Amino acid sequence: MSDVSTETQKNKKKEPSRPPFRLDTPLPDKLTDFCAGVIHRSKDGLLEFACVPYRCDGTGKEVIKLAGGMGKKGESPARTVSREIHEELGVKIEEGDFHFVFASPVLRSQERPDHIKLFFVVATEIKQPLRTTPYDAETGIPQWVPPEWLKLNLFGVHKEAFPKAIDFLLQYFLKHKNLEGLLAAVSSGLLEPDNKIKGLLLQRALKDPNFALSNACLLEEIGVGQ
Repeated sequence: MSDVSTETQKNKKKEPSRPPFRLDTPLPDKLTDFCAGVIHRSKDGLLEFACVPYRCDGTGKEVIKLAGGMGKKGESPARTVSREIHEELGVKIEEGDFHFVFASPVLRSQERPDHIKLFFVVATEIKQPLRTTPYDAETGIPQWVPPEWLKLNLFGVHKEAFPKAIDFLLQYFLKHKNLEGLLAAVSSGLLEPDNKIKGLLLQRALKDPNFALSNACLLEEIGVGQ
């Protein structure tokens, strides 16, 4: 299992730190922002996350990033991440469905406005298909990938932000008793099932024969009902 799950279970009540400004209003002129979002789906009982190949600074070097981009003048961070997700992934998500999970330190410069990177996550599963063509010359075709692969291949601060999004999702699944999400997180190696989670899964299996039958092998593997 991932070390992410261990930290999550130790810090279930810990809330992400908040940036020193509202996310639903435009930023001050002295501050620019880059906003990116984490979205997920479940396929064959496993969690997958969307990412975008990106060519850095016109050098031709390709890296993997979370979908996102620079905010426009007069645009709130919530609007920026919603717009960028739509542009780069082809997925429409309402601004209010994004949850803040991470902010980089403010990068200060005498020549340019201060700059900050903000990262968000969507707690509900995305069932819309991703776009099948690149958004622009710098981005490649978006793709769904496993979480362990993405943790290894993200670049820069994206690599630091992604585990924060995973932590938020696991806490959200647990709080809202999203048992399909919890089971997919276990199957994906993101969560070590404790007695509470096993109890929730057992209750669902007893009430829902279809859930019990379709997940029988995994439920037995993790010791539900034993």
